[in-house]
Amino acid sequence: MPIGLFSHALRLLDQEIVRVRTSLIHIDGSADERQPLELPEPDGAIIQRKTRVSIPVEQYPEHNFVGRIIGPRGLTIQELEVDCGCKLYVRGKGSLRNKEKEEKLRGQPNWEHLNDDLHVMIVVEDSINRAEIKLNYARDQIQKLIDSPNWPF
Repeated sequence: MPIGLFSHALRLLDQEIVRVRTSLIHIDGSADERQPLELPEPDGAIIQRKTRVSIPVEQYPEHNFVGRIIGPRGLTIQELEVDCGCKLYVRGKGSLRNKEKEEKLRGQPNWEHLNDDLHVMIVVEDSINRAEIKLNYARDQIQKLIDSPNWPF
């Protein structure tokens, strides 16, 4: 079947994905007003910092926090990583899509995080003065996604 038959459907699907993605990432509708993160000049040695943002699954069991953070096709988490200059990892119980696979992996080497509560791990490598700014900015952005009152699902 030639792809030309579905070109209009693909275009409409792509437009809808962009619309939903924009509403997920730009919570307050201020996509044009977003400013890039302003960082000072690097000062000092390169360090690695990590922090966790807990996800309140117990309080809101009906919400799909993992889907909200990762976004359609993983675009939300990718854009946050670029904006924040950090690596973001969804970890903990419920972070894997396949529950059976999660149960098999629990307790095995490199999968110890499955014993923890659901959280987002933020990892940044930069100079001391810039790392804290990036870490705080990423934490705030993740918290906005979690606390957003406009859950589309």
